Amino acid sequence: MSALELPYSNTKLEATNNLIKIIKRNDFSFLNFENFKNGFEKLLMSLF
Repeated sequence: MSALELPYSNTKLEATNNLIKIIKRNDFSFLNFENFKNGFEKLLMSLF
């Protein structure tokens, strides 16, 4: 059985998902959802 090889990669998406999981795991440091959202937006801006 042969595999399908494509020139595409999902590494950026996987890295973003990993960072989201890390933030969610450490969400006890955020006092409210607004702070969580602001931290997440800063993180996304640093990626792109």
